[in-house]
Amino acid sequence: MANADLPTVRRLEAAGFRAWPAENVSYDGTWSVRTTPGLPTRRSNSVTPLDRSDCDGLESRLPGLRARFAAAGFPVTFRITPLTGPRLVDQLDERGWPVITPSLVMRAELGAMPDAKADAEMVSPTAFCRAGISIGAIDPARATPLEALLARVPAKLGLFVLSIDGRPAAKAMCTVDGTLAGIYEVATTPAFRGQGLARKVVSSALAFAGAKGARAGFLMVDESNAAAIALYRSFGFSTAYPYEYRAEPEANI
Repeated sequence: MANADLPTVRRLEAAGFRAWPAENVSYDGTWSVRTTPGLPTRRSNSVTPLDRSDCDGLESRLPGLRARFAAAGFPVTFRITPLTGPRLVDQLDERGWPVITPSLVMRAELGAMPDAKADAEMVSPTAFCRAGISIGAIDPARATPLEALLARVPAKLGLFVLSIDGRPAAKAMCTVDGTLAGIYEVATTPAFRGQGLARKVVSSALAFAGAKGARAGFLMVDESNAAAIALYRSFGFSTAYPYEYRAEPEANI
């Protein structure tokens, strides 16, 4: 991670924060602490260090972090990016915090990708969450807090659903903040995978982004998801930097 372009990392991390706003945000030094009770996703409940030099005092800082994360019903979880100092990573290693979901942030210049087409329907947050439940990508218990999160998004928001025979088959979310677009929540129902629906719904999101003035786009993807990575590369996305999560083991609490 040390060779990443840190200004780009800072810009994309900040855009990600704004596109996916946590309910509670505070700072411990230069660590951004984000929690969202009722929404059990690491993106909504994690500590993101923003300065590679801020690595000291983990043991003394953990009690305060534990209290904040316990209130959200989540273990203390760090989001490790190139902005995280290696000394902090070493401390997590020493304490046995496992690596969870190694992933990639990918970026593209929108003008360089194939023409995007609007094949999917733009829907309300409520309809988007219902479609996610139908597709199997959103736990019904997560729908209400996710709707609340979507209502907090300060950027221009596009929520897209592609239906087959009147039933939701694929979905994607797009935010446009200035000239930067983020793509999130891409999913296809298992019965329709391999039929190009993810391409269509992502294309709709990118068409929305271009119409709203975005010049560059970014997204996050599990590094083991070869099919999704291949899809995004076909649109011109390339890896900007890797990231991962580290959650505190129960034995350490």
